[in-house]
Amino acid sequence: MRVPSWVVVLSCVFAAACGGQNAVTSAGSSPAYVQAGPALKTPGPPLYVADTATNAVDKFNSTSNGDVNPSTVLSGPDTLLDSPNGVAIGSDGSIYVANDGASNSINVYAPGSFGDAVPTRVITCGGLATPGGISLDGAGNLYVANTGGKSISVFGPTDSGCVSGNRTIEGVHTCLFAPQDVHALADGTAYVASEGKVLVFRPGAHGDATPKQKIAGSNTRLRIFVMGVSVDSQLNIYATSDAPSKKGRVTVYAPAADGNVAPLWTIEGRKTTLDVVDKIHLDSTDEAFVTNDSAVDVFAAMALGDVAPARTIAGPLTTLVSPAGLDIGS
Repeated sequence: MRVPSWVVVLSCVFAAACGGQNAVTSAGSSPAYVQAGPALKTPGPPLYVADTATNAVDKFNSTSNGDVNPSTVLSGPDTLLDSPNGVAIGSDGSIYVANDGASNSINVYAPGSFGDAVPTRVITCGGLATPGGISLDGAGNLYVANTGGKSISVFGPTDSGCVSGNRTIEGVHTCLFAPQDVHALADGTAYVASEGKVLVFRPGAHGDATPKQKIAGSNTRLRIFVMGVSVDSQLNIYATSDAPSKKGRVTVYAPAADGNVAPLWTIEGRKTTLDVVDKIHLDSTDEAFVTNDSAVDVFAAMALGDVAPARTIAGPLTTLVSPAGLDIGS
């Protein structure tokens, strides 16, 4: 989901208070050998991709490459999908989808759902405001980035209907502004991609909580629209960001990074094909999955600099038009 123009104006004022950016083999005598081609990866766990333009959640194999058909598609009027922006997969395989359209809702589907499936639960109210990226902690609590506001909503594992009294993170000290994505660890630590910054909140944070880490400033190389956030197996922090008339990039920070700090490394440049980036997700092998324009680009673990994706899922067979949130099941 792209950020409305009015957000850019307001963010310039807000960022000043919370530390964000306002801008935005040589030949020889040895015998020749035939070089082996790239190793084929064995089929991996399923990759789920929410597409805001097609009102669908597409399921691929996480090792897919090229112009391939999704293995299943969740779509149709009974699904109640309404511009799905975020997706998260529960430990039991349940599919959680955030709708950033007029419904302002979270749909939950039974494991293995596809086609015109009816959700088992629909969550509304609870502070939802154009929900974007979503994530689950180890207890099954759902964290929602409210892109249309300045808050994170947290729902319990069985919440349903118009929820009230749930935990929210909001207030001037949170430094939240138009948060686009959230990534929760098993213990409830919450990483948030917010306007011009990445924020980290302690487990159980609620109300006007001050983040324990705030990555913001010109040295961070974050562009004004910070769209996605995830962590690798070492808890290095990955963020996707872009800006008007500028190509998107991935910036990576140390686990304890705080303040106006330089990234450990970046992924950016012509070979990366990164342009209008959205969400990012790191799998168990530390491959980085990035939604980029109408594609999902997959970068090898520890990829850095101007490097080509290891794999790209794109083309008419994929049906991807405007992919946003993504998650990997088991």
